[in-house]
Formats: sequence, C-alpha cells, structure tokens
Amino acid sequence: DRHEAVTKKIKVKVIPQKTKLISVTKAGKGKLKLIWKTVPGVDGYVIYRDTDKVKTIKGNTISSYTDSSLANGTRYDYEVRTYKKVNGKVYYSNYSNTKIATTAVVNVNYEGSYKSSSGELAIYKEGYKYDYVATVSLTRLCTLERLRCNKVNGHLEFAGYDPSGNIIYGTIKKSGNKVIFKITDTTWIYFDDGDTYIFYE
Repeated sequence: DRHEAVTKKIKVKVIPQKTKLISVTKAGKGKLKLIWKTVPGVDGYVIYRDTDKVKTIKGNTISSYTDSSLANGTRYDYEVRTYKKVNGKVYYSNYSNTKIATTAVVNVNYEGSYKSSSGELAIYKEGYKYDYVATVSLTRLCTLERLRCNKVNGHLEFAGYDPSGNIIYGTIKKSGNKVIFKITDTTWIYFDDGDTYIFYE
C-alpha cells in the first residue's frame, strides 16, 4: 500500500493574559499616574484613555505610566491591555478593568484682555456677586456685553444675553496663552450651539 503524507495547517489564536489596573491618581498639574499588575510572558502594555490608545509600553516588568498634558479638573477613563508578538503578528489581551480619575483643579486667573482674528475678549472682576464679568467683541458679528462668569472645576461658565435679548450660555477655558470661548446654548440665528472662538494673551 502507498501511504501519502498529509499536511494540515492548524490556526492557533494567541490571547495574552490580561492585566489588572490597580489605580489612577493625581500626579501634579495636568497629570494622572496609572499603576497596573505586571503579567509575565507578555511583550508589553497598551494604555487607553477614553477608549483612545495613548501609549504603548515595551517590556512586561514596567507597571506604571504618567499621562501628562491633560486638562485641569477633567475626568478621564483608563484601561490597559497586554500584547504579545508571535511570528511577526501582534496579539492583544482583553481590556483590563476601567479606572476613572479627575485631574487636579488649578487656580487660574482669567482676568485680562485677549485678542485674535475673531475679535477681542475682556475678562475682569466686578464686585463679589460673580467671579468674573466678560465682554466679547466678535469681528463683523456682534458684541456680547457683561457676561456673568462663575468658576466651575477650573473653567468659567457664563450666562448673558444675545443682541436679540435671548439668554445665552457658554464656557471659557484657559490653556497656556490661549483662551477658548465656547457657546453651549443659544437661540440666536447667527450662533450655533458649540460655536468656538480662540483668543490669545
């Protein structure tokens, strides 16, 4: 009898062991530190912030990472996955548990004048009823005067009136030398919710 050798390919799916995210804590201005459990046999770890991949760490003995340049007083969700490279292909574990943390609230002084091609923004203190009062002049559009501003988690939330007399709401956030002026709720025909203007010191 003739016996023929039969070769059969078997597909093997590699699923690395997942890790446990132990903690996420404040680590200074705009920083959060993650600590996770190391997993023997994997090639490294992948850090996810709000479902976005932010860092790949090579080596299985590293157990921490500090995420920086984050917004002050802001909540973030984190997860970690392990990975292993086999025959040139990268395999990922399931996601770790999720940890939620909020960056430190930093005392920011908003008082001052800011300009850009969008126009001018002036923020000043006036008595004690509100934290600040703001006036913004938008080029070729309008001027919003005496917007009443209060600090909330490091940024300003304002309320005022549009040129038609309707109430308007928004936020003002400072980041470095720029100030982000955003309208969050309006009924004026020339504005949309979410309209954003950036000014500089």
